[in-house]
Amino acid sequence: MTKYLRDFYWFYRKIILNILAFLLVPFPVLLSPEKFARSKRILVISPDGMIGDFILLSPFIRELRRLMPESYIALAVPDKIMPLASNCPYVNEVIQLPSLGRTEFISGILKNIVFGRFFLRKFKFESAILTTDNFDYKFGTFAIFGAGIPLRVGYGRENAAFLHPRKTEVCLDRLLSCRIPFVSDSLHQSEIYLNILRFLFPKEVIATGKPEIWVAESDRESCKLKCAELFARYQGRLFIVIAISSSSPKKNWPLACNAELVRLLSARFNPVFLFIGLKEDSQCFKEIFESNQDAYDLCGKLTLRELFCIMKKADLFIGPDSGPAHVAAAAGVSLVEISSHPLPGRAAAIGSPERFGPMSEHSVIIRPAKALSPCKDECLSLSAHCILNVSTEAVFNAVCSIIKKRSPEKEVR
Repeated sequence: MTKYLRDFYWFYRKIILNILAFLLVPFPVLLSPEKFARSKRILVISPDGMIGDFILLSPFIRELRRLMPESYIALAVPDKIMPLASNCPYVNEVIQLPSLGRTEFISGILKNIVFGRFFLRKFKFESAILTTDNFDYKFGTFAIFGAGIPLRVGYGRENAAFLHPRKTEVCLDRLLSCRIPFVSDSLHQSEIYLNILRFLFPKEVIATGKPEIWVAESDRESCKLKCAELFARYQGRLFIVIAISSSSPKKNWPLACNAELVRLLSARFNPVFLFIGLKEDSQCFKEIFESNQDAYDLCGKLTLRELFCIMKKADLFIGPDSGPAHVAAAAGVSLVEISSHPLPGRAAAIGSPERFGPMSEHSVIIRPAKALSPCKDECLSLSAHCILNVSTEAVFNAVCSIIKKRSPEKEVR
């Protein structure tokens, strides 16, 4: 799609959404956030469907339960997030949102209105929190409005401007009855979520804490079965998990660089490798690991919860800005993330480590020293571009440094 078509499509969507917002709420009435503390039935709706974002949301969910121990709390997420959310101990119920195609627009709005009117309404929620601080492209706002929930809390459109300025042109925040004011454009995404609670409970101390992933014993057992040979061979050796793909091609480091890194690591540390990713990533296994007998391919064979169980046993994760990097952070494993976001880059941009990086004390993020033309403050390419400025040597040195610090007994072959 050319730039002109994208601009036209955005203009069309903007007009339709604004007309709907003004028709549904011609005269917005804002309610006091103080009402939230008295709510007995609360809905938290997170419609975005990004794995990393949901993991960063976990401290928010934990703190909400601490602050509202007696309330009924339901969590609404897309089908992609259900496996992560289903075991959450801090909510009473997990609700699956309507499935939306990548380009659904009018039908997506209607699905959410109908879902709110005929499904969510029966729960009789008193308050709802929309966690999206960006443009609500999955239309969760329409779901909580259709459900007739009196107190609808969410970020105003000025907050979305720091990810893309033109997103302030859409007035979906008219459908909210309690708007969170903008604080700063340089906060990490987890802090943006926690600021919702700081707004609703101004007298409380809101703890940041580490992200969580909630697993069952069945996940641990299935992990042992799938990785029995791997677990038998890695004892006493360096265990490295490697991923090569993300949700955006521009974040993917070239295969040749990954292959060279594996050769350097094999010569230096004699590690055991686990290759993870989507099912289609398996076709890259031979190109990266060649005839390495200590490399295992489990692409497309692990659930996210099983991946978390494996990460708990690993020494190191190496990969792009992606969901598995956040899984590694939640597992407490050391990680080296290869980012496409250049230095110095805009902190509030999509893909910025300052905004969306994994929450880990033991992480190193390798970034391009500068953007490749015509990019400036962020990589705007649809394919691998600025990330080409990241050298294999830089990543290898970062890995050596973190191993020396965290696993010195495995530093030398």
